[in-house]
Amino acid sequence: MQTETQSPDSGITLSQAVLVAVFEAWENDYRANPAEFMTHEEMAADAVASLSESRAIWFQSYLRQCTQTTGGAA
Repeated sequence: MQTETQSPDSGITLSQAVLVAVFEAWENDYRANPAEFMTHEEMAADAVASLSESRAIWFQSYLRQCTQTTGGAA
């Protein structure tokens, strides 16, 4: 069953397959390169706004990568 998620704020529609691919890409990257990700202590010391911005940038790169490989809408 193919489902789609639409962000009410941005009007972006993502298929479940794209979201699965994005989270799989993130998990694979995390497992392969854990040192590139922040530790719990680093996250606790950083401001939420800067964490949110950096995570959004990473998420956008995963979205671009995954929508190119799955052909899904992003």
